[in-house]
Amino acid sequence: MSNGKVKILFIGAGAVCSYLGACLTRAGHDVTLVDAWADQIETIRARGIYATGPHEPFVARPKAVHLIESAKLGADFDIPERHEQPRAGHVRAWFGNRRPTR
Repeated sequence: MSNGKVKILFIGAGAVCSYLGACLTRAGHDVTLVDAWADQIETIRARGIYATGPHEPFVARPKAVHLIESAKLGADFDIPERHEQPRAGHVRAWFGNRRPTR
């Protein structure tokens, strides 16, 4: 990380990673999305990501890379020092006392 700018790699360019990638790109971070679905990557490259939500809509243009091209990416992405698995207390905080439905 330099000057507060983080270099982030998302494996997957579906709805969640694309939205997070768009928001982080808009915030000034260096974001790369990798996906095996060529049409998704080509669309992001051509049009960017149109993000809507609890904010004004915007278009962001993170880097988008096909899975087969990802082998050429460097290893200089910022990675958290420690990844913590969610615990039961965290799950309760996220979902309250509701039980998942099937």
